[in-house]
Amino acid sequence: MRISAAIPRKESKPLSCRANGSAVRLQAELVARKPMQSSCAIVSSLDASTAADAGQLGGKGKNLLALRRAGFNVPFFVVLPVAFFEELMGAELPLLDRLCACAAAAAGAERKALLAQARDLVLARHLGKDERAAILRLLAGQGDYFAVRSSAIDEDGAGSSFAGQLDSFLFVRTDDSLFHTIVDCFASAYNERSFAYRCESGLATSRIRPAVVVQAMVFAEVSGLIFTGNPMTCNPDEAVISATYGAGEGVVSGEMDCDTWYLDEAGALARRQLADKSTGLFFDDSAGAGLRHETVDAARASAACLDERQIAQIAQAGRRIETLYGGTPQDIEWAIIGSDLYILQTRPVTNLSHISKSRPRTILDNSNIVESFSGVTSPLTFSFASRVYEKVYEQFYGLFGVPADEIRRLKPVFRNMLAYYDGHVYYNLNSWYRSLSLLPFFDTNKNNFDASIGVQANASADTVRQGRGHSRIGAALFTLSASARIGWFYLRRHALCRRFARDFDSFMDPYMKLDFAAMDNTALLATYDRVEDRMLNNWRAPIINDFFAETFHGVLRHVLVKHIARDEQEVSRLHNDLLCGQGGMASVAPTRLLLEIAAWIENAPDLRADMRALDVQALRLRIEQAATPGYALLKERVDAYRSDFGFRCINELKLEETSIKDDPSFVIQALKNYVLQGVDGRRSMDGDKQQTARAAERIVAERCGKNWLLRAATGWLIRNSRQCVMEREELRFYRTKIFGFLRYITNAMGANFARQGQLEKAQDIYALTLDEAFGLIERRAVSHDTVREIVGVRLREQAAFARAAELPPRLQFYGELIPENMVAVSSSDAAADGTIDDIAGLFKGTPCSSGTVQGRVKVVHDTTEVQLNGEILVTRRTDPGWVPFFPCISGLIVERGSVLSHSAVVAREMGIPAVVGLRGITTLLKDGDSVRLDGAAGMVCRA
Repeated sequence: MRISAAIPRKESKPLSCRANGSAVRLQAELVARKPMQSSCAIVSSLDASTAADAGQLGGKGKNLLALRRAGFNVPFFVVLPVAFFEELMGAELPLLDRLCACAAAAAGAERKALLAQARDLVLARHLGKDERAAILRLLAGQGDYFAVRSSAIDEDGAGSSFAGQLDSFLFVRTDDSLFHTIVDCFASAYNERSFAYRCESGLATSRIRPAVVVQAMVFAEVSGLIFTGNPMTCNPDEAVISATYGAGEGVVSGEMDCDTWYLDEAGALARRQLADKSTGLFFDDSAGAGLRHETVDAARASAACLDERQIAQIAQAGRRIETLYGGTPQDIEWAIIGSDLYILQTRPVTNLSHISKSRPRTILDNSNIVESFSGVTSPLTFSFASRVYEKVYEQFYGLFGVPADEIRRLKPVFRNMLAYYDGHVYYNLNSWYRSLSLLPFFDTNKNNFDASIGVQANASADTVRQGRGHSRIGAALFTLSASARIGWFYLRRHALCRRFARDFDSFMDPYMKLDFAAMDNTALLATYDRVEDRMLNNWRAPIINDFFAETFHGVLRHVLVKHIARDEQEVSRLHNDLLCGQGGMASVAPTRLLLEIAAWIENAPDLRADMRALDVQALRLRIEQAATPGYALLKERVDAYRSDFGFRCINELKLEETSIKDDPSFVIQALKNYVLQGVDGRRSMDGDKQQTARAAERIVAERCGKNWLLRAATGWLIRNSRQCVMEREELRFYRTKIFGFLRYITNAMGANFARQGQLEKAQDIYALTLDEAFGLIERRAVSHDTVREIVGVRLREQAAFARAAELPPRLQFYGELIPENMVAVSSSDAAADGTIDDIAGLFKGTPCSSGTVQGRVKVVHDTTEVQLNGEILVTRRTDPGWVPFFPCISGLIVERGSVLSHSAVVAREMGIPAVVGLRGITTLLKDGDSVRLDGAAGMVCRA
């Protein structure tokens, strides 16, 4: 419908704006206004021809029209477009724009005054009789009450929501108040908070053009929001529904308590949080306008305000709207009356507005690998680790019968098992899931894999899994063949592991004792090639055992959940207790030897006194000098330890770390801790967990009752889980040795490069990739003239990465793997972050080792000269290099990790109560805090 008539215009004096110090003075004449006479179109939601153009309808109006035309149940509305506003302002538009330009250059009281003049300029205008009549004709028969909402051009867009910045008016009657309210709504585009929002968001401040939406009011019984991507955790795959009784204003403003439902990627309910909704916002019928708080009866207040059908209805609408907007997650306001769902508005979820879920997704996750590669990792370390994973997993799938041509075709998958983002190492879950789909029983294998690495934000593999492309008969034949191979390797896995260990030791021991410093780079590279060819190309046993460890561990937990345990806490306790008490674990052998040295020191009074009195560096100097017979004997023992275990260190898979062979300070610090604590007070390396394991076995047997088949199956699963987990820990030792060997090689190469002038210092080699370092030796790929420049750039990058905030455990990319397409996904909720109630001091993580202990905590970030004497150790992450600390602690709390992480396995074996996966705990607890740690429940509570 069009409204025609001429607009009488009156000349106004020009507006001037000049600076005087920090002030900007505005001189303008506000002239008397005549009512508007408009010739522009008012857009109705019933209009099928008008384009849904944000330039005229504003963001809110555009979205409402698009929703209505897509068939959603949107209450009737009209939009007074930007052209309507421009004709309303007439000749005063330049004056209005000048006021805004001056306000942008001003601040404080001066900006406030300028914006007040801008609003006065708008408020002085009045809608003419024809415009009023036209609006009333359009609204006739659509109800007695309407919502009047702003709809700025840049509102509800991808980069700016303007949520809460502009004014909305509810339950407005169709009398004179409606027309005053429309002008008020136009004027709110120039209020202080929305103008500040524009300035902070980098939006236009010189030409502000609002539209206004007038929409039929919905007298909601229940209302709320659905985010089709979780804005709190930035998880695009998790939808969040918040709802309460009455009008949605209480939900949007945060004033009312709401029920909240979290839906997974498939739309299934993951969890819910019900609030006590004792009051609701409802239409104030006694006043005939506005909202009032009404008491909700106790039964309804505590009950869920949505039933399952309504939740599914809202979720389905949310998915359809998200699809309508190209897969960009949406923030949708809705209301329910009876069985009718109304959609009131939609806008992109602001911190997810840059992605489209319709594009291919790549998931990077470091839930477990952060234990091996914590923090910023050098390019050299990452390139070697990536090379190892590629070679090992090509071997693994070949062993299970995947044809060689298919393995070649999937070379990019194996090449990308790991990813490197801002200096941090991640698993590329797309590659892992794609490779797992090569084997039968994909869903089981995926779940076992996720559990073993401690994935906290579960990911559906539907978007990354691809079938092997066989016919049904071909797939069945492959399943039979692969299953037969799995059975064969199961029968031979122990023999394979023993043979691998024997061959590794006989081949590698001579190489570990080479004098690498005396070799030139050509000889060093040849040495590396021989080791890679012999060992990395024959890494079958460790990877086969890893597969069975994950499988048996996962299946055992499934059986406990389904048949044995009464609740989740008992599942975790039984699962952990059943796997402890094996004794003789190879990965604790180095610590056992250190304890023997400490016991020897206890019987040498002079050495014992020095260990207690001197710092680590003073002790190191005395040991190296061997000035007394006692120190000479101690030097022999320490040197023997370094000869056997010199490749170890904290962060022992990071090549850039200093090994015990190069610096024995860590060994001396461990000995000092043992002596300070007293040998008699230290914890037995084997703990007392055999009795714990036997008690758990008895519980399982009792719960099986007379079901002899279940009893036999659980016994078989327990035995195999124990054996595989123990062998997994032992075989990790050989992985550490390979990385230690490469550390020796690359340190020697770096020293040679520095002597030859190719690098400024030996450590610069860690800024190169493995291929670049080898290429420098072989005169290929990397120019001698540019290598220093490459190193300089990477060292600056690494320093910047180290200064930046720690990256979250999950990154998701939609489209190419570039920052513009990335979302950093946090844990799914506070409990997953390790926090239940920080004010009450209650925290929950993943239970890993049973037992309860109360004591003081020691928060450790840097292991240099850290002294431990029975405290509860709190740290971000651990690796096998931390084990020498374990005899000196009474409990273990770790931010990262899983039930199969090294710290969890060793803590169980040594009888140390342990909880992992408490994100942020190192900042929530301080040195000296008293806590109670329950390793069975995964609970930590400030005492």
